[in-house]
Amino acid sequence: MKNLSGFKRGLKNGQKQFEDAALKRQKDIAKAIVIHLVNATPVDTRKAQSNWQTGIGSTPTSVIDPTSASETIARCFAVIDALQLGEVLYIVNNVDYLKWLIMGSSVQAPQDFVNKAVQRAVRESRT
Repeated sequence: MKNLSGFKRGLKNGQKQFEDAALKRQKDIAKAIVIHLVNATPVDTRKAQSNWQTGIGSTPTSVIDPTSASETIARCFAVIDALQLGEVLYIVNNVDYLKWLIMGSSVQAPQDFVNKAVQRAVRESRT
């Protein structure tokens, strides 16, 4: 019986290490996505760039007054840091004209810049 309890304890420790590593990876990828989205968003009034938001378990619905890119990233990171294993993280932008920016209405960003930013963040996080 002693060996069985040691084996169970070893499995439990391994599971905890795996879960911790998975959560860290999820947070790292989410942070990379936020950085790429904020930096890829065209800037005129900063409203679109400032409105990248993160939420745990539900989608944020507000529109935020313009702030700096670094403040936007810090705000998102604070939510990401609170994420726990098994929770769902949402990354959204509620500015009503974002769809036009995504369609390429600004010369500052290519069409489909959101998908490209997410793909770039995920690709870079693999290394």
